[in-house]
Amino acid sequence: MADNIVEKKSLNKITSQLLERAKQAYNSCDYASAESCMQQLSSINPTKPEYFSSLATIQKKMNLFDEAEINYKYALKIQPSFWEASYNLGLLFQELGNISEAVNYYQIALEVNPNLYLAHYNLGNAYRELENYDQSASCYLKAIEIKNDFADAYYNLGVVYEKTFLLDFALKNYEHAIECDNSHVNAHWNKSILLLLSGDYLNGFKEYEWRLLRNESVNRNFCKPRLNHLHIAGKRIYVYSEQGLGDAIQFVRFLEGLKKLGCFIFFEVDPLLVKLFSGLTFIDKIIPRLNLDEPEVEYDLQIPLLSLPNLFQTTIETIPSSYPYLKTDTSKVRYWENIIPKTNFNIGIVWAGNQFHQADKKRSTQLEWFENISNINHVKLFSLQKGERTKEISSAKFEIVNLEARLNDLSDTAAAIENLNLILTVDTSVAHLAGALAKEVWLLLPFYPDWRWQLNKEFSPWYPSIKIFRQIIPDDWDYVFNKVYNELNQRLEKFYQKEFV
Repeated sequence: MADNIVEKKSLNKITSQLLERAKQAYNSCDYASAESCMQQLSSINPTKPEYFSSLATIQKKMNLFDEAEINYKYALKIQPSFWEASYNLGLLFQELGNISEAVNYYQIALEVNPNLYLAHYNLGNAYRELENYDQSASCYLKAIEIKNDFADAYYNLGVVYEKTFLLDFALKNYEHAIECDNSHVNAHWNKSILLLLSGDYLNGFKEYEWRLLRNESVNRNFCKPRLNHLHIAGKRIYVYSEQGLGDAIQFVRFLEGLKKLGCFIFFEVDPLLVKLFSGLTFIDKIIPRLNLDEPEVEYDLQIPLLSLPNLFQTTIETIPSSYPYLKTDTSKVRYWENIIPKTNFNIGIVWAGNQFHQADKKRSTQLEWFENISNINHVKLFSLQKGERTKEISSAKFEIVNLEARLNDLSDTAAAIENLNLILTVDTSVAHLAGALAKEVWLLLPFYPDWRWQLNKEFSPWYPSIKIFRQIIPDDWDYVFNKVYNELNQRLEKFYQKEFV
């Protein structure tokens, strides 16, 4: 009996040592050593589910997903009510993209521990991925009921409400998330988008500054301080475009107000925009962005382009409104006169945006939708589309002229646009370009658009020459193109009388 007591004490000592070594190794990210310790512990104590569950958690860190699944399930075999293993299996399957299994194991964990707020929360995330938004919202609400200062739950509840177009509820939950955690970057960011979408630019652009802290934002480390005031007479200001081509075109107008304050402006942009912006007299020097290094020019202050509206405390009423604010190269315009004959009603079309944009599947459409428009008398379609989607032209069942090979940069596109009667486009940089040139644009928008186009508006405060055609039901392009077809016929009746009679 004494021998058994000694043996048990020795075993307890070994167990304690292995546990301590496993903990230290895990905390120092030495997962291989931690795994080895937990494997030994599991062999010594094969009836303890917590050892197999801990081993599985370490293996998950090592991306040994099959082994992790086996050991979590073995922990449950030992003790079916061991909710920690069920919950962690849910996390594992969700990470692997097996959402239905994740839902199953979260539910098993909650049957044992119904107050596990993280399981309710992650079950909500899983339902959201399955686009089961009602169930997702219920789970987030339950998590909040248990933990009423749970910022991430409020935030994701806001996301669900936004996806179901309950925008007032979404905004309130983003604000609740911020009340719980004022440093919640994504809650601030999403709040900014809803404020801007509603037309509250004063508060929206203030919140929009949080974009610079998002993981998706490109981090720029400048040696000189950020511009945060308007006392800049005699200063050299380095403005850089941090987003897409369309954003640069939309917001370049704010540089004119900056210039009027008596400063020297450097403007860093995508090389595709250099020629287009070269004629803007309020820019002193354009710098093509070749890298994200410290600028080689001498400057005093720096600011990202899309922070200028906040700096100027912009409202809808104070949007700089000099149109057109972009000019085209007259020699290029003459060149395009020979490419685009004036014997037709010439429409430039774009049916797809950047495929890597998070909203591309919603905002882009299919080339085939333009077929009925091409059949209208005197209409001739010219593609201003760039990139992979131009391949669709070769299989189109209607006539369309592909201009891609001649469009080397946006100054070429601008000159082509000047020779067209109408631009018919989804939400792309071409819409901004044509709008900045004060050319007539019919903009095709999804049900839930980008913030700058607002909701339920037919015209844009940013571009007076743009008319908006919106989906009234999500993903219903049929309604949009039927409306375009009917209005274009009416438009052309007047055009025929003017041009062809």
